[in-house]
Amino acid sequence: MLSQPTFGDRSLNESLYRTLLSRLFNSVKVSTRGLLDQCSFGIAPNSRGVKTFFIIAPYLQIADGLIEEVDSLQERVMALMPGVGLIGLCVNPPKGDGCGGREDAEANLPLYMSCRLFELPVEE
Repeated sequence: MLSQPTFGDRSLNESLYRTLLSRLFNSVKVSTRGLLDQCSFGIAPNSRGVKTFFIIAPYLQIADGLIEEVDSLQERVMALMPGVGLIGLCVNPPKGDGCGGREDAEANLPLYMSCRLFELPVEE
């Protein structure tokens, strides 16, 4: 019989992901930290079941800066997140003028975002 998810499971998962992101953040260069600090993150499988670590930047300039550091990011993700096979560097710009609060920003999110996927090298 499979166990049913409980609040404790969710809390544990959130704690695990917070710790992973904190370790990733602390293991990269200060300039990369500045870029990551402006991003959102997620982990989800793609259509083939490969786990993808998404880094979602609010602006193209931030995503471009992260693309310049993709080799370092790949190395750190491989070390800290076994089982992740792809990194998705995405841009999801906010709509509107950015003057509203968080609620306004969430209500005005665009319908689509663009991503560039980077495969993690398979260690043999």
